Amino acid sequence: MTATKRCTKCGETKPLDEFHRNASSKDGRMPRCKACRKEETKDYRKRYADEIRERKQEYYSVEKNRALKREYDHRYYTENKQRILEQGREWTARNADRVRARRRTYYLANKDRVQERVREWYRANRERALERDRDYREKNADRILHHYRTVGYVRRRKYYRCVTNPACPNVGERGAEFVTYSCEVCGKEFRRLKSAVDYEYQHRGYLPRFCSHACMHASMRKDYKSPYARNIERIKKEVGE
Repeated sequence: MTATKRCTKCGETKPLDEFHRNASSKDGRMPRCKACRKEETKDYRKRYADEIRERKQEYYSVEKNRALKREYDHRYYTENKQRILEQGREWTARNADRVRARRRTYYLANKDRVQERVREWYRANRERALERDRDYREKNADRILHHYRTVGYVRRRKYYRCVTNPACPNVGERGAEFVTYSCEVCGKEFRRLKSAVDYEYQHRGYLPRFCSHACMHASMRKDYKSPYARNIERIKKEVGE
């Protein structure tokens, strides 16, 4: 038969495992159950948060105490590594939205610092990163293909519409810079990514002239007249009139 005990706070009868140990009591257990003591501890920390913070700062201001704390944390983590990792994964799964929002807030507030840290890690672990990416692609080939054909396709189409539509407010929301041009054939305004334009001009001496392949093919017709030629004809007609 399982030994039980009645909690002096909530009044419930629970197994002895639900009570912390106490060598000074007759039955070797605390009078209040673990759940009640947990609530008491939470209320106490909330009520005396400032005093607790000051005591911690005073304690850890001594180098000897900080060294003892680091040694204890390292020993505890080493002895309970798998349990700590499992608890962390479970908590992250239960609070996925909260974790995502917190990471996003931190990234936006420390964007340059995070990117520099990622670049330093990649430079120091390039082969490891490449190997990790290869393993992930091999293990998740079907998942990557499905994402590319569904979510990726929608995002690419949405991005393309925003790039080709000068009135779209979403262009550049992720920090990308765009340049606006006028099509030589139809006169329609269109956007191109500034980094891509700079690359094309630097390596090929090319600047965007047409908003689409249709306009580019139209410019190859024999009867096509360039904007310069059309302006000359317009000026001649005005002068002749």
